[in-house]
Amino acid sequence: MRLLIDLSAYQSCQSGVFIYADRLIKGLRDNEAKNIFLLCNKNIFEEMRKRYPEFKCIKSNVNNEGRLNILKNSITWTKEINKIDCDAVFSPQFYSTYFFCNKPVFQTFHDLHALSVNGIKERLIYAFCLPIIIARSRKIITISDYVKKEIQKKYVFFNRKKFHTIYNAVMICENKGKRIISQKYILYVSTLYKYKNVITLLKAFFLIKDEIEHKLIIIGKSPDQSWEKEAFPFIKQNKLDNRIIHISESVSDEALANYYANADLLVHPSTKEGFGFTPIEAAIHKIPVITNKDTALYETTKGLLNYYTPSTDEKELAEVMKKVLGHPQRMKELEKISDIFKTEYDYRSQAEKLYNYIISNI
Repeated sequence: MRLLIDLSAYQSCQSGVFIYADRLIKGLRDNEAKNIFLLCNKNIFEEMRKRYPEFKCIKSNVNNEGRLNILKNSITWTKEINKIDCDAVFSPQFYSTYFFCNKPVFQTFHDLHALSVNGIKERLIYAFCLPIIIARSRKIITISDYVKKEIQKKYVFFNRKKFHTIYNAVMICENKGKRIISQKYILYVSTLYKYKNVITLLKAFFLIKDEIEHKLIIIGKSPDQSWEKEAFPFIKQNKLDNRIIHISESVSDEALANYYANADLLVHPSTKEGFGFTPIEAAIHKIPVITNKDTALYETTKGLLNYYTPSTDEKELAEVMKKVLGHPQRMKELEKISDIFKTEYDYRSQAEKLYNYIISNI
């Protein structure tokens, strides 16, 4: 099979969806897959050629910066893809530019946040495009059964067999450095969108701050300014400045591994997740984790972690935090959970599942 992986929409190698794609490509390479083509725009073309000399990289001439350009150039983009000698096209995220593609297209849906998180105009555009994208795709790959059921519930007129779950690959860097933070700390790692619900963690931390000695380290940027508008004022108002460390700049994989491995607890209070990397990554590093049972989190963490519900209840979260910190899990139990996640979300295994699924549905 000649498989084209379409990376032409990505302007850098840093985005979350690009990382999803990159892990699958690594898996295909390490599984010694043949006839893999990577369609890249000018911004990532040279980087991908260096990373994957085994695969043929093709430079796309379409400028995909900005939604208007993507729509305007969709016909040109489709012509490029149609000229490539491949048996199937895989897009790591749903995209609207395959309307006239003459190849079987497989697309990944990570969530339906676009219909609820974005502004009104964007939501209307996505509401119009998503059913067309599904119709034009041979199959839709979802990253959890939760996402699959969410799509099937909204778009009941599509055959349920059109959707198939293949979980994300999870890769971590081993911790080899000296401890970065000398004090005991609780950790949060993720973007700081409002729906990530860091405010509930801050409120829970405030409730128990006098009963614990830990600092709270928060690693993540705030694209929607919710940190500045809501979280930071709460910190100031409740005089938590000396107990909370916010790291907004990019953190290397090595440094992140260090933060994970030396934390006494990671808390992931998000209210919207199609998969949820952070609690799984932390558990692989063998530290206790608290998350909630909302959306996909309970499914993808396999009920193996510590949970609270509902996700916005700071009092319930505070009680679970005290319990976990006061009665740490045994290392044997943490090691068992780590091994389960390593096996379940191995990048080579997930890449093989994807490749075989595409082959069987061409």
